[in-house]
Parts: sequence; structure tokens; C-alpha cells
Amino acid sequence: MSEISLKHTINRINSNEIDPVYSLFGNEAFLQRFFIDYISSKFLTENQSITYINLDDDKESLLLSELSSYSLFADKKIIVVRRIRKLSKNGKKELFDYIKSPNNSYCLILISETYDFKSTLQKDLEKKTLSIDVRVPFENKIKEWVIYYIKTKKY
Repeated sequence: MSEISLKHTINRINSNEIDPVYSLFGNEAFLQRFFIDYISSKFLTENQSITYINLDDDKESLLLSELSSYSLFADKKIIVVRRIRKLSKNGKKELFDYIKSPNNSYCLILISETYDFKSTLQKDLEKKTLSIDVRVPFENKIKEWVIYYIKTKKY
């Protein structure tokens, strides 16, 4: 797919264009949280959940079992995976197999704290998922971002 701005992605979500997999690259925790909160408000209903997996602490088998599980009741779920670069070679293969044919009841959000345009994993994820840059905005974009954020919060 490609990398698009967070603002453009939010506009797509508002038009009910929710992708099954997103890749977030960058270490701005506020932007990551903003995106996760926003998509959960549009994708999930009451009693539906967000599963958080951090590959620093959790085993990749937890991620792979979450991706392979299916609900009989088609409950929607968001799966947020931090430290995606920690996946083993086999884990990456299984992840890309999932990305080829994702479960439409799930929204998978993959987060890499580093933005490295030379990274093979990042390049592959940018080709196959909707990628969003969540680095600290450039100084000349801060004002635009603040105005946009205020509008979304209806202040």
C-alpha cells in the first residue's frame, strides 16, 4: 500500500474505510494513542475489546494465536502489537501470511517505535499495509496538528 498522513487516515476512517491492518512507525506515544483511541471509537462497539501485545514482554506465540483465533459471534477486536521488529523470521512469515488474508472482524495495529526507511520489515509492511508516520511532527506542522486535534475533540 503506502504511507499516508495520520490526518488522511482519520478522514478515511470517518468515511468508514477501515483497513484490517495498519503499521505505525515512530515513537510519538501521543499520536499512537490518538490513533488507537480514534479507530476504537469507530470500529468497536460496547463489550468489544482491544488486545495489547508487547513483544518485549509477551511471546510472539500470543500474537500468532490471537491472529488465528476466530469468534463464532463475529465480535470485533483490535489487536495492538508493539515492538514488531522483535518478531522472529518465522513470526514475520506468519504475520505476512495473515496480512494476505486478514480477518475482517479484527483490526491489527503494528507499532514500530523506530522509523527506519532502510529496514526490510518496514519496507515490506509499507507495501502490504496502510503505514502511518507517528514521529514527532516537524515544527512547521505543529500548529496545523494542534488545530486539527482541537477540532476532533470539538473544543
